[in-house]
Amino acid sequence: MAQKARAIYAELEGRQLFFHPVTGGGTDAGFASGSGKAAVLESLGLAGWGFHAKDEYIEIDSIVPRLYLTGRLLQELGKTP
Repeated sequence: MAQKARAIYAELEGRQLFFHPVTGGGTDAGFASGSGKAAVLESLGLAGWGFHAKDEYIEIDSIVPRLYLTGRLLQELGKTP
């Protein structure tokens, strides 16, 4: 799924989607990945910095591309039997 996400994102003027093998954190996805049984793909939200901090921000130009990516990934998942 991660490679599919990378390919879809590249459709948008060659945008690159970077992967980090483990980001940690206290999200449901983070806990699921810790089980060793779940395939987890997260952090596909808006680009920015300082999430949940006083000085957090998002990059406005990331809104449409990330929505496109999310929609396309859901379409691809819907095709899978």
